Amino acid sequence: MSFFIRSIVNRSFKIHQEVSLDPTYLSILNLNTSGELSLHSDITCEQLNSVEADVFWCTSHLLDTIQDNYTFAQPGLQNNVKMLASLIERIDTKLYQHFIQNDVEFLQFAFRWMNNLLIRELPLRCIIRLWDTYMVS
Repeated sequence: MSFFIRSIVNRSFKIHQEVSLDPTYLSILNLNTSGELSLHSDITCEQLNSVEADVFWCTSHLLDTIQDNYTFAQPGLQNNVKMLASLIERIDTKLYQHFIQNDVEFLQFAFRWMNNLLIRELPLRCIIRLWDTYMVS
């Protein structure tokens, strides 16, 4: 429902690739249960209500920072891919040269990473940590 409201308020906002809120939900749920979350936890309605509000806020905040990724021509994604290429060129010149010599465009693999915030490439436990870092940054 929050995405529906957001799309009405901002016509350029579109959801792509079925964004999953599971990492955010699990992270905040874990915080609200004092780190004692398990598959068989007894979670109270109060904890769930608190988590829902926090997930909405965190997701809204995160999406505000990446709105350019999902507008026409996706300038945010294009810029992120260029920044990744520049970073790889600086940090690992040998790898960068390997990509160039083999005609590997960063857009071919990094676009999906940026578009899905790596949620399809990494296990959930890594995504939770990564998204936590996204929200802090």
